[in-house]
Amino acid sequence: MDGSLGHFRATQQRRQERRSNKQAHFTQDGNLHEHPNDHKSIIEPDISKEELEKIKAEIRINKQKHRTRELVLYVFVSVVIIGIALWTIL
Repeated sequence: MDGSLGHFRATQQRRQERRSNKQAHFTQDGNLHEHPNDHKSIIEPDISKEELEKIKAEIRINKQKHRTRELVLYVFVSVVIIGIALWTIL
């Protein structure tokens, strides 16, 4: 073994501290400790199936609009970049 006994003991002490720090974050079953103040109670409103389907449909429509806007913006930026590249070449 290289080094002195003091160095070896210091290394062992650091390993033990790392182990204890790791174990302090997890419970016995491997889950993170949960503090009572970390999670606020969430009030879930009672929503009927019809209302839920309506909300889902609105989300889908908004998602499609967002995709369309992104596509138009992508095409516009691409055309501008290609135009600038062609203009500088010619």
